[in-house]
Amino acid sequence: PATARGAARPPTACFLNGRDSVTFAHGPAVLDWLTERGEIEPLLAVFLDAPAGTEGSGDDLARFLADDLVPAVEARYRAQQDPAARLIVGAAGRGPAAVEVALRRPDVIGRGYSQSGGFQSGWLDRLVGLDPISPARLYLDVGTYEQTAGSGLLPGGEDGEQDVLAANRRLRAALGTRGYDVAYAEYPEGSGWGAWRAHLIAALRHFFPPSHR
Repeated sequence: PATARGAARPPTACFLNGRDSVTFAHGPAVLDWLTERGEIEPLLAVFLDAPAGTEGSGDDLARFLADDLVPAVEARYRAQQDPAARLIVGAAGRGPAAVEVALRRPDVIGRGYSQSGGFQSGWLDRLVGLDPISPARLYLDVGTYEQTAGSGLLPGGEDGEQDVLAANRRLRAALGTRGYDVAYAEYPEGSGWGAWRAHLIAALRHFFPPSHR
């Protein structure tokens, strides 16, 4: 984990694409830049490469993050112990996992952010249809050129979806219809770490504005 300077009890952001978020998205530098400019409150950032058996979305990953990772991090660091102060971030194939964890375990992790997530409607419909609806806050973004399957979407899904943009639009509509707290952004570009690095800034400003605002 890397803690932004000056935070007594900061909120936590966990990046599921851990190594790539550091190497290609320069996550620590982005966090430092935003914090030093006063655009977000200081964060405790965890860059995670999920252990074997928990790589994908589902109960195993949600259980690991909520029941193992969060207690371990907060036993060592003075982070805010509040679901609303915990964010999970996932890009491409990890985007659905970020959303699913927040929907399954809002008692521990209250915010989920997906970048170019490859959503398949089978599991998605089951989660969106849960009663009562999850109190989690969600943020989705996607490029308008992401209209063919790539690294962000698993081909041959339950619904045969091959269009990442369409899948994200469908998810946004389903979440909105049920009354979920979801922010959404489309950008006139494709996917990749350069785009995800730039758009991470908007999401962090959304979730963690400085307290004086």
